[in-house]
Amino acid sequence: MRILLTSILIFTFQISFGQSGFINSPMVIGNAGETWFQNDYNLSFTVGQIAIETYSQNQTIFTQGFHQDSYQITQLNNLNTNFDISIFPNPTSDNINIDYNINNARADLFIKDIRGATIYYSLDFSTNKRQTIDISKFAPGVYVLEIILNSKNKIVYQIQKLN
Repeated sequence: MRILLTSILIFTFQISFGQSGFINSPMVIGNAGETWFQNDYNLSFTVGQIAIETYSQNQTIFTQGFHQDSYQITQLNNLNTNFDISIFPNPTSDNINIDYNINNARADLFIKDIRGATIYYSLDFSTNKRQTIDISKFAPGVYVLEIILNSKNKIVYQIQKLN
């Protein structure tokens, strides 16, 4: 009688709490990655894995490794990279001078530290005159100077601050 009662309880538990159906959708199972859902979009990604293999059977697809769509380049535009900009002295311990031999242009200037944090900026200035930047308060090290001309052309320089 005890075995019959235990069997009925187990059978009832399986019917009540068992999985009657499930929705199979793509998701990441890995040590570094995630799946994000928003509306009808699903983005799955992993970090640091190379492409290994794809297995498929009926409607099930199992892929190990890196997923990337195939892109086709349709057009390349030649950009004007003939900018005459002088940055001096470099390296320096106090001031950086920037001469722009580009008339009637507008520019934005950013100085970033090695981590990419912006530590100095000057926005929407004319390139018709020399610009002098005091970097004496900066810690000694290497910095990135970014100049964006007319809101579309970015020129990047490395500058060094000495003691």
